[in-house]
Amino acid sequence: AAAATGGDAAASVPPAGGLYVAGDVILLVGEGDLSFACALLRRLGASAYLIATVFDSKKALRQKYPAAAGNARRLLSAGMQVIYEVDCRELHERTEFIGAFTKIVFNFPHLGGDAEEAGVEEHRALLGAFLASAGRCLEPLPAAEVHITLKSGEPYASWRVEQLAKQASGAEGDASPLLRCDRQGPFEASKYRGYSHRRTRGDA
Repeated sequence: AAAATGGDAAASVPPAGGLYVAGDVILLVGEGDLSFACALLRRLGASAYLIATVFDSKKALRQKYPAAAGNARRLLSAGMQVIYEVDCRELHERTEFIGAFTKIVFNFPHLGGDAEEAGVEEHRALLGAFLASAGRCLEPLPAAEVHITLKSGEPYASWRVEQLAKQASGAEGDASPLLRCDRQGPFEASKYRGYSHRRTRGDA
């Protein structure tokens, strides 16, 4: 996983409580079957606030992932939010998202299909647009971060997420950097009980 922080932030280290801690306001992007959101809820309880977003419509999500409906109910009953049909490249177009989050998380981003079907440049364009949008939705705090989790090896290494983070800039006409790549580390799946990575095209 790579963590990108605000461009003006001092170098930081992971908080003692882990990547996600009490008081966080966390935006989850491209959430698949919502199992990661539920894993965070299980870990943090009501000490943090979660907004889980998915690209699909509510109906399409339930057709792709049988567990999604139950996971959504679990999040909503805990007072969290689930929002459908959210494009990761257009987060900043929701005024309520601007400057709202301490953490923004995109686990295993992919355009869909087999890894070879969508090329390196297409994925770099997706992640570059996501980072530029997400950077505008972080709280203006040194500890605010964007987290991206990728598989190791190719073609994922060729997406060069670290470079994309450094290139992310703000509104049109503003070339000042929004983010910088702060650190990289392994994704510790054991900390997120119940989470299972789901393919973009569903469980079928």
